[in-house]
Amino acid sequence: MNPHAERLKIAMAEIRARGRFERLEASDILIKSRRLLEDTKLQKSFPVVMLYADWCAHTRLDRIGAGSVLLRITEGLNRHVRDSTNASINAIYDAVHSPIAFKKLQGELVTLYEEFGVEISALLSPHMFRQFVGAIVDTIAGLVLEFPPNIERKRGEIRKIYDAACQVARNDPQWIVTQCLLTNQISDKQREFYEVPDGAYLWQIRTAAGVLSCGVLYV
Repeated sequence: MNPHAERLKIAMAEIRARGRFERLEASDILIKSRRLLEDTKLQKSFPVVMLYADWCAHTRLDRIGAGSVLLRITEGLNRHVRDSTNASINAIYDAVHSPIAFKKLQGELVTLYEEFGVEISALLSPHMFRQFVGAIVDTIAGLVLEFPPNIERKRGEIRKIYDAACQVARNDPQWIVTQCLLTNQISDKQREFYEVPDGAYLWQIRTAAGVLSCGVLYV
């Protein structure tokens, strides 16, 4: 067996036997998964796993994976809000949630682990997967997905992604998403508007027009 898959197999079996994820284990599991994908050249087949693994490992993420997410959020924002006659707060949430859904992360991890004989029951348990998600959220809260500074002067794939976002937004900076993050630093007005308790998280995105709170994630 691949040595990275073997480490994952041991870790996931121990977690299943214990019946819970410890708070620091989720990011470690994702990093081990990224090493497996890199070693087997499967990164492109599991983009959401790669995204969250990188997100957990960096204070700011401005790589191609982050740019691809910002492009997809820009597409959703323009389709579901700008060009919709029935836009709502749910439409904004859908625009953000679709590219980075934890359900997609779960599906990719299950597929990957099944391929390499790694224990998956801990991921399929609703209670344990909520623990897993909660640990990831604690890790990535406040860590920014963004395009690199001075992206207009960059070259290569990340510039192509940004140009695609500009095209989607019809070159209107107000509709180009340049940052995304998850935060529980919520004002009293936001908490009242979203009707959420202390500790709830909001997805936030930034365009030239300012910051939009894009939905609520409970963990």
